[in-house]
Amino acid sequence: MPPKEITSTEMASNKKKNDAVNKIIQYIDKNYKNKISLEELSNVSGYNKSYISQIVKLNLGINFYEYLTRIRLREATYALANLEEKISDIALSYGFSDVKSFNTAFRGSFGKTPSEYRKQISIKKDSQQLLTEKNTLKKNIGS
Repeated sequence: MPPKEITSTEMASNKKKNDAVNKIIQYIDKNYKNKISLEELSNVSGYNKSYISQIVKLNLGINFYEYLTRIRLREATYALANLEEKISDIALSYGFSDVKSFNTAFRGSFGKTPSEYRKQISIKKDSQQLLTEKNTLKKNIGS
């Protein structure tokens, strides 16, 4: 059975929705550190604010808030692993309204708190450092 033929009207509608979702994604990626409302995304995309989460979910498989949270967590996780900032400062710097919401989102996604994650990363870094030093000593002694 051949695939259903798509009309030019359907293609135009799909392109418009894809363009709108791309604009929403770009806006979120650029502004994730700030509070983002459905009203703002409505202005960016040209769609009604009650339709924003639905159109994002249709295209990404998750709603806009989940996408926003994932972007914030991605960036905050990098900061936890690579910066010496306090966890509360990281939470606020990466768009979370408070530490509690950051901890809740982090635990929900990773099964541990930001503090536990940071400790785990620190132990791994220390182990890698020791291994590197040990290998350097072996090379120097063996030469």
